Amino acid sequence: MTRAAQGDKVQLVTVGASTPGKWRGGRGVLVISTLSGTPSLEMQLDDGIWVGVHDLNTGAVVTGGAAALMFNVELPACNVRMSTVGGAMNVWLVGV
Repeated sequence: MTRAAQGDKVQLVTVGASTPGKWRGGRGVLVISTLSGTPSLEMQLDDGIWVGVHDLNTGAVVTGGAAALMFNVELPACNVRMSTVGGAMNVWLVGV
């Protein structure tokens, strides 16, 4: 059993590149402070395929369209990333 990610902070995107990170599993909030384009949060399945993550509140795919957004997610232990590369984006996944 994997320890939940409570208190963990994974920075997924910095200026110019999407950086995959490791998530230990559990609930978290995706916080977007600056944004270019419409990136979406994705998790990697065991077979290497990346799939979109859905917001717990709305059921919609977690995708940004503006700066200063926050989404609630719950994930198993996995790799996570933002789907878009380029621009100036600062995004964190924070365990709660």
